[in-house]
Amino acid sequence: MSIESKAYSFSDAKAVIRRRRNIKAVSHDTNLAGSRGLAFEEILELSDNVLSSMKITHREWIKTKLDSLSGYLKDHEIEPVFKKGLEITMTQEHRVLKKSINGTYDLQDPLYVQDIIAGYTFEFYQSLRISQRMGIDTKTALGIAQLSYRHNPNILLRLKHDPRYKSIPLSFRNRAALEHPKNPERFLDGILATIDRLRKTPKYKDLDQSILLRAAFGNPRNTEAFLDNFISILKNLAESSKYGVLIPSTRIKAALDHPKDPERFLDGIIATIDRLIGMPEYKDVNQSVLEYAALQYPSDPEIYLKRSHKTKV
Repeated sequence: MSIESKAYSFSDAKAVIRRRRNIKAVSHDTNLAGSRGLAFEEILELSDNVLSSMKITHREWIKTKLDSLSGYLKDHEIEPVFKKGLEITMTQEHRVLKKSINGTYDLQDPLYVQDIIAGYTFEFYQSLRISQRMGIDTKTALGIAQLSYRHNPNILLRLKHDPRYKSIPLSFRNRAALEHPKNPERFLDGILATIDRLRKTPKYKDLDQSILLRAAFGNPRNTEAFLDNFISILKNLAESSKYGVLIPSTRIKAALDHPKDPERFLDGIIATIDRLIGMPEYKDVNQSVLEYAALQYPSDPEIYLKRSHKTKV
């Protein structure tokens, strides 16, 4: 199927982006999962054909944009993420238009589909560029870019500079955008309210702010139950002759990140420490340093030790 692609002026680009944002604005309650039916499969086939044509027509533009990201991301990392996000974008358009105009869609029109692809592409690329300038890790950057069917490209900047969330580390704000794309602000507001409630609860008054934050973030529906279990695990580990000798931060990590089997996690740390102690090049290194290396660099603690202590291998 041969489809002629059109060029986009600056005003054309603004128009297709504006139209995509209108669709995003009305689709927050639209379910994008589940079966989509034969009609949608035909739409996807048309979308693939239109995209193939656009790649040929706009190959120089695409090359320029990929070159601008070359020091940050590789082409093979970008393409599958883009295609998955575009497929969800087409699902979004299909379901929103089906509801709003009683089954008569423009999604059978190649030029209309081209505008959808162009709008998603412009925002996908701009999202990656913003993440690149912000120094966001590439996994998060790709996840946020794929969510361009939900987010506008400035979502991470907006959360970064929102004074309401200054007490929440940036990495958690980024996670909110990734994991709660329908309304990350509402999720973060709930986290702040939960932490405020926990601070006023006597049995949690001695817990560090970072622990309350991680508990609320990972267990928003039952934070108190998680913390009660965390406190119980931590007490048992501290009283253990085997694990009580470990530094407190190690036991905290075990109770916080591995609550189902903290002993297994700590046994791994102890085994790594024992292995390092048996290596001649680390015989004079303090055990707490070896423990830190085992905790923070579990796959290769020697990397940290070589760099930090300049030991000879």
